[in-house]
Amino acid sequence: MSVKPYDVDRASPGAALPPNVAYWRRGQAIVNFGDYLTELLYARLFDGPEKFPDARIHLLGSVIAQNWIQQSIKQGYRRIVYWGCGLRRPVTVAPEARKRMVLVGIRGPLSRDGLGLPVSTPIGDPALLLPRIVSPRRNAAVVDRTLCVPHFLDTTDDATLLAATGADLVLRPNIGASESESLRFIDMLTSARFILAGALHSAVVAHAYGVPFAFFKAARIDVPFKWGDFAASIGYDCEFVPTVRDGLVFHAANRDRASHCSVDGLLDVAPFPLREGVR
Repeated sequence: MSVKPYDVDRASPGAALPPNVAYWRRGQAIVNFGDYLTELLYARLFDGPEKFPDARIHLLGSVIAQNWIQQSIKQGYRRIVYWGCGLRRPVTVAPEARKRMVLVGIRGPLSRDGLGLPVSTPIGDPALLLPRIVSPRRNAAVVDRTLCVPHFLDTTDDATLLAATGADLVLRPNIGASESESLRFIDMLTSARFILAGALHSAVVAHAYGVPFAFFKAARIDVPFKWGDFAASIGYDCEFVPTVRDGLVFHAANRDRASHCSVDGLLDVAPFPLREGVR
């Protein structure tokens, strides 16, 4: 599978993200790396007119929730499209809200089964497609180092995290809202020897590029259901570990598990036309 080079000093060749594509903290100066991947995925995967011009569209994330569907309806959207997204918790969506949902792919088998989707539904987080569109550069400051990536809202100071986890460096997903910052973050993740992931998309990106990782047992686990959903999608146990040493043991026990993801299946049902050469 080929990957395409990039230049961090060059603006994205893609069109601007349409206003009906939503993600957390859109429009703010500081964003969450995982949510901001919406911008990168859109710019580098898609080209052409919208397939769902009357819909609010989500390109990834734990965003399937009754109250958020109702908010979108109140804002005038007739439909809400989810591509490779997941439930926030194991609860059903009311029938009236469900009628407004268009599910094209799903993040994991827990969300699939919770929503009653057929087993043929493509499974996978769209961030698993990054190797198709981004060829990372080695970051010398991170090569052969172990990283702890806390959640965006984790305010534990770096010194405490390093002492508690045994990691070499702390890499926070709180980044500036730019493509160059997003690419730099991917560079650092993929240059590391190991990632202790407290932010879900640090684990997703690590898995996509074959970097060893484990789920971090932080003081507060953000949206526990999403971790189980992603873990089930790649055949891993959903176990949270407190240290890099424990994480290395976890990864060794899980790394050869069979994945249930289908990134080609996600491309088959993408909510926008694909750019030439993506496949």
